[in-house]
Amino acid sequence: MLDRDRLAKVLALTTSPNDAEALAAIRKANDIVKGADLDWSEVLATQHAVNIQIGLKQPGPGPFGMSQADYEGSDADWSPPHLTDKVIIETMFRAIYSQPRSDNEEFWQWLDSVHQHWLDHRRLTPKQYQGVRRSYARALRSAQA
Repeated sequence: MLDRDRLAKVLALTTSPNDAEALAAIRKANDIVKGADLDWSEVLATQHAVNIQIGLKQPGPGPFGMSQADYEGSDADWSPPHLTDKVIIETMFRAIYSQPRSDNEEFWQWLDSVHQHWLDHRRLTPKQYQGVRRSYARALRSAQA
């Protein structure tokens, strides 16, 4: 049986700026998957039992001054399309914060507020999740450059 928590922790190490550490984590992740008699397509196709709850339909301003309109259309059981494990979201934050801070102070204030919201509530709105995901993709691109 696949130990998803262990696999997620090992995959979190793949964001290390140390190439040797990241490569060792990838190899260890492959060993974990192989040890469970699975391949990556099976691992990625399997749904994890834990869903991240995001967005709350509530009247008036919500967290960080969000209005009811910001929550419209979001369901309490919405989960990111391919990231249902909270460790993955924490990994995205870790990768973003590992990058040198740019002069765009407004972005960093936004990211800090979203990260604090995540730490306090363990949920993100769909807009927050999409913003973190885009920031994570940019961090990966800049790390590869």
